[in-house]
Amino acid sequence: MAPNGCLFPVLVAVVFFAMAAGVPRSKRASDGDDAEPKIITQSGHLIFQTGANHNISFRTEGTGKVVVGNEDLLQVVAQVSADTESNHDRKCVH
Repeated sequence: MAPNGCLFPVLVAVVFFAMAAGVPRSKRASDGDDAEPKIITQSGHLIFQTGANHNISFRTEGTGKVVVGNEDLLQVVAQVSADTESNHDRKCVH
């Protein structure tokens, strides 16, 4: 598993490339349309801003994966969920 310090920058890059493919080129962040998603750079920061009341989603089909570095992000999330549930079960059993 990748160290936690390396996972976030790689995830940001994946999100950037995934969203960049779906952002209309004719819109600008300054257009003021709150329904459109925006990718903004500000003082060296990369900001993903959804349209008002919208989400950022990753969807795969079949055996598709969301890979960050060499890790399958869906497996990492599933393992964290299982570990959290296991820890919760241990705390509830006396």
